[in-house]
Amino acid sequence: MIDHDALTATFAEYVTSIAAGYAVEDVLYRLADRAVTVLEVDGARVCVGDGDEALRCVAVAGERMHAVAQPEEETCLGTCLRAHRSGRPVAIADLSVLGVPSDGEPRGFPGGAAVGLPLRLSDRSVGALHLHRERPRSWSDRELATARLLADMAAGYIVNARDREDSKRLADQLRHALDSRVVIEQAKGILAERHRITPAAAFDRLRDHARSGNHGLRQVAAGIVDGALEV
Repeated sequence: MIDHDALTATFAEYVTSIAAGYAVEDVLYRLADRAVTVLEVDGARVCVGDGDEALRCVAVAGERMHAVAQPEEETCLGTCLRAHRSGRPVAIADLSVLGVPSDGEPRGFPGGAAVGLPLRLSDRSVGALHLHRERPRSWSDRELATARLLADMAAGYIVNARDREDSKRLADQLRHALDSRVVIEQAKGILAERHRITPAAAFDRLRDHARSGNHGLRQVAAGIVDGALEV
């Protein structure tokens, strides 16, 4: 069964979180909670990892899922790991036929049904979404399609957050480089006037002094501009 009202609310929350830039863990916990409600399952968890590295459980929802959560090296195996590595959903109607916990499902669930969905954008895998029912039951195409939407939302936010952080670092570096250039140009002008040399020669003097003292160009330039350093 699918709770369409809860699904609509999930989309609305997701749009807001993308625009506002909430912390990744907050969004993933909210999505895990919504997955339990939307798909009427007993538990959900989001596991994250890059490439072949071990998956780490970063969000858990559902009363019993919290109660049986194992250390992260045990909780992110089974359907999660298989979905993550294959890039395809792994749906199991009856876990008892697999010999739990050898398949890596939570030990508190001796049976039931599970599905693992990869968190992917294009060819980039960032983890998996795991859904669990306490009783065996097949997963309908509509349920799998809806679960896929929730998994894509989780993947989208993770990748967006990482890219946003990378962009922020790049912007900070560019801003710092711009600020440094202004100070360096000021220092060049001071040296050129002081020694009656060309700006190019002034830069050479500035650079040589920085190298000889193992200092940064901006640090030396700032000292010249402030009058604290004679070069």
